[in-house]
Amino acid sequence: MEYNELLKEAKRRYPIGTVFKVVHIPSNICEVKNHETYPVHNEKIINFYITNPVGDCEGASVYKDGKWAEIVSLPDVIPINEDYKYLIKLFKKLKIK
Repeated sequence: MEYNELLKEAKRRYPIGTVFKVVHIPSNICEVKNHETYPVHNEKIINFYITNPVGDCEGASVYKDGKWAEIVSLPDVIPINEDYKYLIKLFKKLKIK
């Protein structure tokens, strides 16, 4: 899977507010703050910024070398993504109910 495909899948699996065990340090439990990623040297790692930074680390890995982080809990309300917003606008424009 290409990096962009992995990133899209990571955003789907870990919506903002998801609590997860860091993939390579499962004793660390973090919450996804947003879907901004930051560069890492290995393209097979996906990190999201987290609400509870540990030390100097502002983010944590949800994917590394073929392994996904374990989800502890999902948010009560999952934010609507841009694709969904686009479809709603399109349906309204086409008057589809």
